[in-house]
Amino acid sequence: FPVTILGEISLYFASGRAGYKLDNDHAKLFLFGSHTEDDFGAYTKYSLISAGYGDRLYQGDGISIDAEIGPGYYTGKNSSDITEKGALVRTAGSLDWVISDSATFRQLLSLEAGSDNKRTQSETSVSARINGSMQMKAAFTVQHDSDVPASKKNTDTQTSLTLVYTF
Repeated sequence: FPVTILGEISLYFASGRAGYKLDNDHAKLFLFGSHTEDDFGAYTKYSLISAGYGDRLYQGDGISIDAEIGPGYYTGKNSSDITEKGALVRTAGSLDWVISDSATFRQLLSLEAGSDNKRTQSETSVSARINGSMQMKAAFTVQHDSDVPASKKNTDTQTSLTLVYTF
């Protein structure tokens, strides 16, 4: 749950995913949900739930590509205090590349298309194991909303560096 608090301005994000593996090695049914509260963004509140089908499209020498698609429902309140809600179609994909025994590259991309807005999110990251219990992740995230109030930009970016200690 990333939380950023700068004075009175804050960003809260939480998401969850459940999956049911089908007979195929990587085929699955999934349930995905997320909630965002963002004083910076075009939408101050944005929640969605989606269910659908996912599968592995490619597996090669250290590289795998997965995709999923399904219907869902969203509700959002934009910075002009207008509430939007309705059905959506959510598609997502990921590319994972194991660079070495201690480093991994990942590209995540998702599109949530509803009648009021189309939200595209991309996260590019590199993870590296520093030692047996410490790992580092550097990431760059881009979020684009097609329909935003005139006072807001369509695209938000975030750069992060995360250290994880496992015990």
